[in-house]
Amino acid sequence: MIKYFKYPEPDSISNMVMIRRNLNQILDALYKKEIPNSTEFTIEDLQYFCSSLIKNQKKRLNQYFPAGSWCLMNKELLNTAPSDARFDFVDLPSYVALSILVFIKINYPKIAYSLDNYDCAILKGLQFSTARKLHGHGFDITDNQEEIIEVFYKGEVLKYTAKNSKIYPEFNEMLKNHLIYLKNCLRNPRSAGFYTFSAEDYQRMIKPLEKFYKL
Repeated sequence: MIKYFKYPEPDSISNMVMIRRNLNQILDALYKKEIPNSTEFTIEDLQYFCSSLIKNQKKRLNQYFPAGSWCLMNKELLNTAPSDARFDFVDLPSYVALSILVFIKINYPKIAYSLDNYDCAILKGLQFSTARKLHGHGFDITDNQEEIIEVFYKGEVLKYTAKNSKIYPEFNEMLKNHLIYLKNCLRNPRSAGFYTFSAEDYQRMIKPLEKFYKL
């Protein structure tokens, strides 16, 4: 696992995939309580990694991608990339990075308190996520949304934002509206246009949202 977040050099697809995979590995290891540990990934390593996320958070990319992301693409590639690539290398890594920061704030608050602009980075990440509105792409949109909700659940973003609803109410409103949307899909899947998803698929997304958001 990487111990310092930086953007791919050169910014090839393989390097972007590697960084995205490393971000996912760190979030999964946090969720499973495998890190921090006394040897491979210490508390000091975790602090250093979080500092690199804060330092490298992106400013506004364009009218569709506001400040607060951890976009793995350069601007030239971003302007020409198809929607699936933008999801894979802009949206998803940003959700994972945000989730890591939130998880650390909840479970290792001394790290958060020790780093400048920690809460600001979380707020910007929430603002970016809200602006993107859980967008997926094409026929994979429901799969994408399930992946986003799983990332936010593992990183305790759902728990954190529900408990601190006044910090960024627009994010909470977005998730509540998405919960309503998923319940409508559950009652009438055909109206959503996703013919390959069962009631169980929708219920998997509804369950973690219902745990923290009451309609």
